[in-house]
Amino acid sequence: MFPLEKTAILFSFIFFTLYCAAQSDSSFQVFDLGKVIIRPQTLQIDSIKKINQSTLNFHNKFTVAEALSLMPGIQIANFGDRNESVVYMRGFNLKQVPVFIDGIPVYVPFDGYVDLARFTHADIAQIEIEKTGASVIYGANTMGGAINLVSKKPIKPIAYGGSFGLISRGYAFNAYIGGKHKKFYYQADISQLSRNSYPLSAKYVPVKAEDGVFRNNAFNADNKLNLRVGFLQNNNIEHTLNFILQNGKKGNPPYAGLDSLNPRFKNMRYWQWPEWNKYSLYYIGNYKISSYLILKTRVFYDQFVNELKSYDDSTFSSQNKSFAFTSNYFDQVWGNSTELRFSKFKKHDLRAAFHYKYDYHQEQDNKTPATEIRDYTGSIGIEDLYTFGHGFSLITGVAYNFRNSLSASFYDTRDSTIKTFLPNKNAKLNGNIKLYKNFGKGAKNHFGIIVSNTSRFATMKDRYSQRLGTAIPNPNLLAEEAYNAELNTTIGLANNLKIYGAIFYNALSDAIQTVNNAAINPQRNKFLSQLQNTGNARFMGTEWNIDCQLKKYLFASVSYTFIERKQLDSPQILFVNVPKHNANFNLRYMLKEKLWLNVNLVYQSNSFSSSYGVVSKAFEIINMKFNYQLRKEFNISFGINNIMDKNYTLSEGFPEAGRNFAATLNFQF
Repeated sequence: MFPLEKTAILFSFIFFTLYCAAQSDSSFQVFDLGKVIIRPQTLQIDSIKKINQSTLNFHNKFTVAEALSLMPGIQIANFGDRNESVVYMRGFNLKQVPVFIDGIPVYVPFDGYVDLARFTHADIAQIEIEKTGASVIYGANTMGGAINLVSKKPIKPIAYGGSFGLISRGYAFNAYIGGKHKKFYYQADISQLSRNSYPLSAKYVPVKAEDGVFRNNAFNADNKLNLRVGFLQNNNIEHTLNFILQNGKKGNPPYAGLDSLNPRFKNMRYWQWPEWNKYSLYYIGNYKISSYLILKTRVFYDQFVNELKSYDDSTFSSQNKSFAFTSNYFDQVWGNSTELRFSKFKKHDLRAAFHYKYDYHQEQDNKTPATEIRDYTGSIGIEDLYTFGHGFSLITGVAYNFRNSLSASFYDTRDSTIKTFLPNKNAKLNGNIKLYKNFGKGAKNHFGIIVSNTSRFATMKDRYSQRLGTAIPNPNLLAEEAYNAELNTTIGLANNLKIYGAIFYNALSDAIQTVNNAAINPQRNKFLSQLQNTGNARFMGTEWNIDCQLKKYLFASVSYTFIERKQLDSPQILFVNVPKHNANFNLRYMLKEKLWLNVNLVYQSNSFSSSYGVVSKAFEIINMKFNYQLRKEFNISFGINNIMDKNYTLSEGFPEAGRNFAATLNFQF
């Protein structure tokens, strides 16, 4: 798995770290400047769902993708062709549901995605999630909602600690240190997640591309460093500067399915990424101009460096065949967002925001010259929270969003020249209305109605990519748009039962969707796909969650999500990667003092893996975990995932892990 010397060093370091941490009463809190939306304490509504660090540690979740799967309405998916982990929120993908770190957008400019399997969460205090009608303060492209990863912030003179975990075929490690001294604070977090493969189910039937036991070419190594310094000038002004360095590498497991129309069925990809590196630098400042006027600004720079190698065969030792290549991506984002909060009037909380970002993409392989694409995207939004009598609150927002293409070049293999696409631009006016009614003795009981209009601009890849000769570009893709409605409620019965439920309906127009086999390349006798505005579509469904503290030693939680997605104008084109039914059940039982057993059951119905109807079959898996609190400050845990060793897929042809384990020693801050 990894050298014994490295294991010994890491264990020694982490035990020392935990010992020191155990001697300290230091702690962290949520970094408030990292929040995008801060509601008054008197308005306790569940429009923003949260996952805190203690929940992530308890469930042994090592990546942000795994963490988000804990929430109803969110489905984890794997893009097998690129070995990426993403999530779908109520049927919307990560291009339609942007991810932020402390309010800073995080994505690869070329394709608009972010591979959440590359992101560990040790430096995150909580994950905030907005679904239908996300606040216009987030900016453009929040068609299906928004996800904000909020950092932690030191509040005591010194705090340090960490964790170390062994997982099947790998390990996970993190350590942190931080402190606050008068007006100055600092922190540093480092994490590492590494594995050389994962075990397949004993029930998996080997095929030519995959011989079973351990998944071929499924390694990854991800390292992350997060540094922050902050200065509290006075109660009215705060400055912070953050630097995040991520570097990683990964393999791409081969397609191991039976779909003969899948291009990978006959033309296997032997891909590896020796570099998946990301650098982020951002400043966040808060200025209290007066007792009722606050200015917040974010300035950020993001850089993504990616190297992809395509090899001749599964030995990954040569690049001599015609399909072999080395491709390099270089992406940059420069941006700024400015927010002004006005609260002079007792019943109103008014915000205005301006966002601007410049996206740059350059790509080159060892056979063609470099090409470039440049865009800029902006948003101007205003939102008001109005609270009035009898427990009613009204949130209204409107935003003008725009995206302009500055330039786009491509290499034409027919005559070996660089050519350009014509510039294009899009703009959309979006808005939302949210009405909430608090009732009962506690403010946490509420009923809500949301109506919104949202949109998402086509990415660079959507418009221009030929996907290595398997797709047709479509530079004139229009922004897709959705009209959304939701009814939701949260009810607390006594002190031990909480029920959350929502019914949602999304009507999409100009939906951007992959049309497989849209044309055929007669020279190579290959089917070509194309992203198209396929017309009108409908996403509808419901999600529920029930938490119940049955006894002091027994806690149960169950969640269920139903989603139906349908293309109305072209019903033969199917939406992929999201099942109609998804259920999750957790039972937590105290076996003895400080020793807990958690049993987790997951069910997922059939889902489509291609727009022409290839199915990833339904499955159910059982996970189990023991958690022992050694002392107040830290604990140990041991978990077995997929106890029944089910052979299942999230995407057809890409088998998931069979029975596997995770053991963690963790300091709970």
